[in-house]
Amino acid sequence: MSVTRTFIEKINNIKYEDFSDSNIKTAKLAIMDNVGNALGALSTGVGSIFVSLAHESDNGCCSVWGTGKKTSLMEASLVNASLAQVLDCDDTYEINSLAVSHPGPAVVAAALTVAEQESSSGRDVIRAVILGYEAAVRVAKAIEPRRDEFWGFANTQIIGAVTATAILLGLNDEEMINAFGTAVSCSPVPNTNMMWSLTERPISWIKDGVGFAVSTGVMSACMAKKGFHSTQKALDKETGYYLLCGSEDYNEEEIIKGLGENFAINKMSFKPYPTCRFMQSSLDSLELLLRENAIRNEDVEKIEVYLTPSLKKFFSVYKPYSMIDAQFSLPYAAAMVLKRVPPSSLWYKEEYLNNDAILETAQKIRLIADAEIEKLRTEKSILSPKVKIYMKNGSVYEKQEYCAKGHPDKPLTEKEFQEKFFNMLPDIKTDRESRLVKSFMELEDYRSINGLIKNLEIK
Repeated sequence: MSVTRTFIEKINNIKYEDFSDSNIKTAKLAIMDNVGNALGALSTGVGSIFVSLAHESDNGCCSVWGTGKKTSLMEASLVNASLAQVLDCDDTYEINSLAVSHPGPAVVAAALTVAEQESSSGRDVIRAVILGYEAAVRVAKAIEPRRDEFWGFANTQIIGAVTATAILLGLNDEEMINAFGTAVSCSPVPNTNMMWSLTERPISWIKDGVGFAVSTGVMSACMAKKGFHSTQKALDKETGYYLLCGSEDYNEEEIIKGLGENFAINKMSFKPYPTCRFMQSSLDSLELLLRENAIRNEDVEKIEVYLTPSLKKFFSVYKPYSMIDAQFSLPYAAAMVLKRVPPSSLWYKEEYLNNDAILETAQKIRLIADAEIEKLRTEKSILSPKVKIYMKNGSVYEKQEYCAKGHPDKPLTEKEFQEKFFNMLPDIKTDRESRLVKSFMELEDYRSINGLIKNLEIK
């Protein structure tokens, strides 16, 4: 039997009752986290562009989160997913401590948007989200390692989106096989470093292009429900999807091994900082040193960050052109940590991006390529930069974290998830924030998800 068929038959047989309390709680936190990231993006210029793409319609069945706008399923899927990634605060699946996928904005956006059209229950949404993460992560593991010049994770995000949609539309095995076939046939190819413009700034704003992956995944499932036929072996090695993902090999066994025993959603990393995951452990080490030693910015002479040669090249930006450039500027992000600005959409307000004091603080940061840290990355899939703080009084502090806060080995607490959500909505009154959090944490009690979506309106 093909890997694709085996996977889909197993996925379709997994019920809500098969999930542990921990799986369900993490799914609810993941949903809240991704929605919070999207709502935070509404206050940004990049977010406004995505919102403007949605054509409001009296006949629209799906919401653009937080805006009160109703539009088509396809447009809402594209916009909601894109908003969830604008701040670069989306969750990550990591092998050891090296990021290989960003499932959240794809899976959560697809699930909540389709669920609104279908008036799905909270339990249905939780099931779709857990299984969407599962599918995306399994494909991510199967295609790694990918070639270094390929960046972006749209290839696994479309798998998460089509899975979540298929679950909520109630596709049977044959229909889901066709949905997967269409999704891989229309999947966006991965971006290269040059497409990202990481070394020739300003950086491209499209990043993973998650909105396009999600709308295509949603459409693929909708077409299959109508009887559309496609390849029957989407995830089988012979079909060659892994080649389009920038992989030179494919471990089929990862797709079905132990499926249903443990769920990947409990192995996700969640970002505390609105930046590329590859700089999070550096920021975490810096924040820990500041807190543990009561270090003040004005007492710091300089800070050295030892990291891989490629990340030194990509992240050595001292005056970001835009908020997207700032997300991939380690000196800028470190300056925000030193200045104690809450990690949220606030980091990308014009008052900070063009602030002389912030840019002056960023000049204290020096990035240094380190051969041993590169060796850890290539040989063990560990990204573990080292941070050294040199004080004006001659003291030196050093820390090298194996992984960033939010990693399964250093998980965020429920309270920290809530604080992150609150930080994303600085203009919303505390009682309103608390009611929203309560809605997410009681998601399984909703007979229809539409009430929760309505509560998200903040504009």
